[in-house]
Parts: sequence; structure tokens; C-alpha cells
Amino acid sequence: MFLSKALLRHSARPNVSNRMPKSATDSRDFVIPRIWVGNIKWTTGKAQLTEYFNRFGAVRDVRMFFDNYNGLHKGFAFVTFEDINSVSKVLETAHDHAIDNQQIRVKLAQSQEDDLAKRKFNFDI
Repeated sequence: MFLSKALLRHSARPNVSNRMPKSATDSRDFVIPRIWVGNIKWTTGKAQLTEYFNRFGAVRDVRMFFDNYNGLHKGFAFVTFEDINSVSKVLETAHDHAIDNQQIRVKLAQSQEDDLAKRKFNFDI
């Protein structure tokens, strides 16, 4: 029996919904313990962000994004914690965070799907 290449590619592709619990496929049921940090001074690095946010809970990862032209970071980062309770502690004092004598902004990071829906349909989720 001959199968087309397209059919073979489609059948070989794993079905993501079969590998996850049904509740985890809905982004509203599954929250990643991540915050967005903005207004970061250009001299502040990942180590300083990790050290600062470790006082609220164990930090799993800090992601900073850099400009290709000048090599400096873009002034914002995403901090991922081990536990969602750490995010709650950070957000309780959202207006009282300062690193390197610079007032920073923090808020709950949104998933990409929520962000795209806001831009496409212009409404709050």
C-alpha cells in the first residue's frame, strides 16, 4: 500500500493533547510561575536579578533579551520561579521594588496566546 509523503508526515506528528492532561491544555487552567520585570537599568545583569528575586522564593530562570546592534539588554526580563506562591509575594509589593537604585516594574507574565488575542481582538482577557 502506498501512502503519500504528506500523510506520513501528518501521521508521524505527535498529538500534544494526548500527552498532557486535559486541564493542562487550556492556558487558563495552567499558570506558569513567571513575572515580567521592566524598567531595568542597562548595567543590571541576570545575577543581580536572580539575587534580588531569590528573597521571594527559588528562581528557576531569568531571561533577558538583548539588542543585536549595541549588545545591551532591552530593559526588561522574565523571571520564572519554582513555586507560584513566590509570584504572589512579589506582586504583593509590586510598587516597592528597586535594583541598583532604579525603581523597577513587575507584573504577572501573560502567555503568548493571551497577548495575541488582546492585540487581534482588542479586549482584556
